[in-house]
Amino acid sequence: YFGKSVRLTAVCDSGNFVRDPISGKSVVVADLAPLRFALPEPVIRAVKNNDASVLSELSHESARKLRLVPTRTATGGGMLFALTPDRLTVTLPGGDTHEVDALFAPIKLGGDAKGFQALIPPELLV
Repeated sequence: YFGKSVRLTAVCDSGNFVRDPISGKSVVVADLAPLRFALPEPVIRAVKNNDASVLSELSHESARKLRLVPTRTATGGGMLFALTPDRLTVTLPGGDTHEVDALFAPIKLGGDAKGFQALIPPELLV
């Protein structure tokens, strides 16, 4: 993202059907903590405080890479702050690597992901 790269340990989330409503791209949900050094400060604050108003502080270039993606879960609806990466690569357990056309959404995953740092939709594994 803007020339910075992060390597995350991910798990396939068969329940991840999150899509950008405009482009139709899948969204990889990723823990905010390991992404912090690569993200603009307003995005970090927006995710931490669930407050989109701080996004007005983004540079024009950063704002062009941002999408607000509505979500619905068993506990209700919400909004993800999804970002367009320069490049997103998936490496499978056997070592095969492929580039995917997807967005990523930083969230506070914490212990909810049982040690994984990202949740990948199944269609990105093929």
